[in-house]
Amino acid sequence: MAIILFGNIWSYHLPMALNKQFLIAFKINHNQFYVHTWACQIVNIVFLVFGGMSIDQTSMRVNLLGFFMLSVLGNIIASIAGCSECWIAFIIGRILFMVGTEMLVICVIVTIVNMFYQ
Repeated sequence: MAIILFGNIWSYHLPMALNKQFLIAFKINHNQFYVHTWACQIVNIVFLVFGGMSIDQTSMRVNLLGFFMLSVLGNIIASIAGCSECWIAFIIGRILFMVGTEMLVICVIVTIVNMFYQ
């Protein structure tokens, strides 16, 4: 889980550092690249609310397992899309990865806070 959470931190900074490599590898223009960056950042803002709501509605174990599997699925899709140079599938994979890892971070923080106050 630590590797997934470390990947979450890098998933927000990596695209801008590899701007030229993305443009060459996927044969896209700057506008398409910035749509990808925008889509990845909106996940960070919007899904924080849904992570808290999900934790309230279901058990912590279900959330941890579900979000972990979602982040692994997103990582697999992004990896396959990167090899096949499919830009849309790459964006979808990265968004799934970020949704899973962002909510996974929320679950881990809530678990630590609950353990501290018990």
